[in-house]
Amino acid sequence: MRSPLGLRMRITVALALTAAATALIAVLGAMWIIAGIIDRADQRELRSHYDALLSRIAEESHRAAAMSAVVAAMPATQEAMAKQDREALVRLFGPVFAATKSEYGVEQFQFHTPPATSFLRVHQPAKFGDDLSSFRKTVVDANQAHKVVVGLEGGVAGLGIRGVVPIAQAGRHLGSVEFGLTFGQSFLDDFKTNRHVDIAFHLADGASFKLFGGTLKGMSFFDAADYGRAAGGDFTVRQAKLDTMPIAALLGPVKDFSGKPLGAVELVMDNAEYVASADRAWMLAIAIAALGLVLAAIVGYLIARGISRPILSITSVMRELADGRLDVAVPESKANDEVGAMVKAVAVFRDNAVNFSKLQDDQREAKTQSEAEKRRAFAALADNFEASIRDVVTTVSSAAVEMEHTARSMSDIVDQSRNQTRAVSSASALASENVQTVAAAAEELSSSMTEISRRLAHATEVVGKAASDGRQSNERVQSLADAAQKSATSSPSSTVSPDRPICWR
Repeated sequence: MRSPLGLRMRITVALALTAAATALIAVLGAMWIIAGIIDRADQRELRSHYDALLSRIAEESHRAAAMSAVVAAMPATQEAMAKQDREALVRLFGPVFAATKSEYGVEQFQFHTPPATSFLRVHQPAKFGDDLSSFRKTVVDANQAHKVVVGLEGGVAGLGIRGVVPIAQAGRHLGSVEFGLTFGQSFLDDFKTNRHVDIAFHLADGASFKLFGGTLKGMSFFDAADYGRAAGGDFTVRQAKLDTMPIAALLGPVKDFSGKPLGAVELVMDNAEYVASADRAWMLAIAIAALGLVLAAIVGYLIARGISRPILSITSVMRELADGRLDVAVPESKANDEVGAMVKAVAVFRDNAVNFSKLQDDQREAKTQSEAEKRRAFAALADNFEASIRDVVTTVSSAAVEMEHTARSMSDIVDQSRNQTRAVSSASALASENVQTVAAAAEELSSSMTEISRRLAHATEVVGKAASDGRQSNERVQSLADAAQKSATSSPSSTVSPDRPICWR
């Protein structure tokens, strides 16, 4: 089916569509790249907040361990632990705890005896003597391995940041001292204030999870399956909206002091800046694509005009040539491209057509001259033939007259011949009788000849026998043979009687 669009418009539309497809692909590719960049930026920033959280926990743990180490290194502490003097420890550290609780966020301050028995809770002096070994593994490890143990661990008061340091005197292990720093809502609020990131802790509770605390007001962008994967060590990042604000959320693992999973921590940050950057990138890419499309359309139109103008001109010339107008002028082209080659080819075609037309005219003229000469030759031949026929007719007419006279003469001769034939017939009858007589004589002559031949054969046999008797009789036999030959030669003309025997002399 022929397109209703002209060549110029088809080229322009093709280039415009190609440019549009290229721009669309470029925009989509750019958006995909920008989205990937934003995703990686979100992940990188969220991971930095996550690492900051772990660093903050580790920092608090080491601060608690430092405080515990100071207490464990005091001689008064060692002396009181060696004597199991609880009152001395209360008098020594009771006033200190009140100041450190409000100033440094200390929630717990207690001493233990091996393996994990509560010797003194400075924050709660009336409660002591209970065994903590079933759930306070930091205390057990510190007393068994005689080493400093720091990190997150649950307790009677809940999850806290622990710093447990062993107490020894003169190389003798006496027990351990522990500072437990705040790890609750105040810690989470402080983290949000410093990092400008919402946070929520989801602690494992058997097969499920429960919210330990956070700043998201009970909201979450993940489900229980995501919590389970995060507790196993996986990280999940999602983009969503908190009310009308675009956010990016990360869910990562939370581990205790020994590296065992405690649950999952959810970090949510404002993603409006990245979304705005992506929107600006979208608008910029679309604007660039639209500008590129317009430029492509303009350039395509110019290219199409540059291509179609000479092609349309050549097409007009070819149409004129097809209609038989060979005097049409072929436009000159100095271009070395395909259009220039086409113009040159059309010029060659026009010249060939002109030459062919001249050749046809020459052939027609030659044919006309040849036919005239043929007509003249045929006329001359016809005249000659007519003259020849006229002569022949005259001759035949004369011959016919002569033949008529001859026929009359022959008729007379026939009559004479008929009379002579009758006479000849009578003579023929007589001759026939004579011929019969001659035939009888000839038959007798033939019989004589046969007899002569028989006798000659007998003589030859006799002569052969005589030749065998000697050479001397050979000449005689030869002469006899010659005589016999001569006799045989002359015998047909002689009349020999068959009853008379032949005698050799």
